[in-house]
This record gives sequence, structure tokens and C-alpha cells, in this order.
Amino acid sequence: MGAIFVASLTIAILPKWSEAVPLDKNTAQVTPLPMITKTFLPVSLEAKSAIVWDVEKEKVIYEKNIDEELPLASITKIMTALVASEIFAPNDIIPISTSALAGGSNAGLIAGDNWTAQELIDYKLTTSANGASSALREAASGRGIDLVAKMNDQARAIGLSHTVYLNETGLDVGTSLGGSYGSVRDMALLMSYIIKEKPNLMTVSTKPSISSKSATGQTYFGSNTNDIVGKIPGLIASKTGYTLSAGGNLAVAFDAGLAQPIVIVVLGSTKDGRFTDVLALVRGTIDYFSS
Repeated sequence: MGAIFVASLTIAILPKWSEAVPLDKNTAQVTPLPMITKTFLPVSLEAKSAIVWDVEKEKVIYEKNIDEELPLASITKIMTALVASEIFAPNDIIPISTSALAGGSNAGLIAGDNWTAQELIDYKLTTSANGASSALREAASGRGIDLVAKMNDQARAIGLSHTVYLNETGLDVGTSLGGSYGSVRDMALLMSYIIKEKPNLMTVSTKPSISSKSATGQTYFGSNTNDIVGKIPGLIASKTGYTLSAGGNLAVAFDAGLAQPIVIVVLGSTKDGRFTDVLALVRGTIDYFSS
């Protein structure tokens, strides 16, 4: 076909409708054009398992060994926070005992001090203070409630079929047993549940640091254990985990644009690799939706 040239611009003559879209001669109906399928580009990860999960569509966008059960380390504290928020009112007083501070990093918590439940939950989600989780377990026990049992009950209720909690912190038990086990799919479902049902629970985990006051007026300052909070656009929630048995773990939720919440979880990476893995998956997700 020819073309018309006007002021050095070329305007192609469009084909007639019958030429542009082929017709099925037998049915005289328009033959549908092939559907365009989005593809998540290949990505190199250190993690043993990983998932990119579309919260609204409940759809896996990227997967690597998504049902493999691996040690969760401090990602356990997501469930600890969820269950504790249902046991305690925000202003309930939680004492910090010496026994609560017996294991792992405690981000400066002082034995003998008292915190409100809300402040303590916020502080532990940001700093991953093990003593905060243990103090919540002790306070629940004082009410006749087994916090870890409640965590497992909640896991079953949400449908986390590959998850079991042995303690409230995720700290290793002995030299080879993790304090909890789960899959990246389960952790994505847990994060999705929180985004939908308790959207404010993990907001504090999007900030690079936290300044808190205990119920006695003592000021505490802690850094977020997630080193890349400022590098993830539209961050909604995040939680790190690391032990010798687990390696490096990280779970994040972010808005990929136009209210498109996405959860990314990596398990069994390295201490630094968990961050590069998640950033690679964030970039891949943004490319996926922009293609």
C-alpha cells in the first residue's frame, strides 16, 4: 500500500477492518488475538527459597522452592507480634525480667524495667530484640496463656501448613535445630493476612530506627535490622532473621504501584545476601508490572 507524505511526516494508510483482524470464514466471527503473558525475568539468588506474592490476586509471581520448610529465625517474631497484639491491650504493662533477657541480642533492654505492650511490640519488630518476645511470653504465661501454642494455633487458622513454632524468638535450639520452621509461601500468606486484617501492626518496621520510652520513662533507641528499608519503594512492612541454622532471612511487603501490595520472602540466604536477594526481586517485580 502507498503512503501520504505531508510536511515530512509519514502517515501510514491503515488497512481495512477486514484486513486488520482476520475472520474465521466458517463462523464469521473475529478470531481473538493471542494473549500477552507477563514473564518474571530470570534472577540469581543466594537464598534456598524465595517467593514474590501478589496480595490482591493471591498469585505467585516468582517462586523458588516455595514449600520447602526452613528455619525462620527472627521472622518468627512476626507471628509473636500478631498473637501478642491479640492477647494484650496496647497499654498493658509488660515487665522485663532477667530470665527474659537470657538469650540472644536484646537491643539494650534493661531487666527490671516495664513497657507497655504496644511499645514493646513496636520495639522488637524494629530491633528484633529477643528479650522483648520472651517478656511477652512470660506475661502471657502469667495470664495462663501459652504464647507459643497460640502462635501455632494461629498458624493453623491462617492456613500455614508448613509452619511450626518451637519458641517465641526463632533462636536456634541447640546447635542444629531451628526455633521455628516454615516456608516462604506460608510467610507470604502470614504477611498478607496482617496487611489485610491488622494493617498497622508492622508499620513501625518501615522506618530505619526507633526511639521508644518504657512505662518508667526510660528512653531507648534502636536501629532497624533491615538495612535496606530506604531502598524499597512503597515499603509496607519488613522483618529480618538470622541464625547459624537459618542463614539470612528477610520478608518485606511493598506497594508496586497503584495500590498493588506485593510480598517478597527469602529464606536460607546469607547475612548480606538476603538484602541483595530481596532488592533483585523488588527490581524484577517492578519490571514485571511495567512490561
